[in-house]
Amino acid sequence: MAGFRYAKKRLPKPIIGIIKPKPRPADAEALTGFINGIPTDSEPEERFFYSAWASKNVIGVFYKLQDLVAPYGTPGWKELDFLVQMSSGNYRAFQLADFSFIHHGAAAISSDFLNDILLIKGLRNNNIFVEKIEWVDSETLDTQENSDLRIKELLE
Repeated sequence: MAGFRYAKKRLPKPIIGIIKPKPRPADAEALTGFINGIPTDSEPEERFFYSAWASKNVIGVFYKLQDLVAPYGTPGWKELDFLVQMSSGNYRAFQLADFSFIHHGAAAISSDFLNDILLIKGLRNNNIFVEKIEWVDSETLDTQENSDLRIKELLE
């Protein structure tokens, strides 16, 4: 007769892992439209990724985290553009947006604030602690050189 076996507590799978991105293209403006096989929504997102990955204080850059609040495609799902893991062990969360044509009223601003709170709560449920979601104007990422300068301001 076999002895009693205690059930082991199963931990949830982590939402992220170490993803080694492809190196930066030789020509800085030779953008492929993909980041780690995921299609990008815009060129500034790809420039942000390559600039952040080239930063000396960054260990990992994670793109398009979707299952933080609710499963993808279900009501209430949210998407985080970038999660950057710093060499200090901290995480920083970024959303890219084009501020040139966005005219928010009070309701839209409060909705954005609520989305940020839900994303932060989703990250904390996965043991990733960020202070806030940082919004970056995609117009400041119009060329790779400008993107490198903006990332240097943000991350170093």
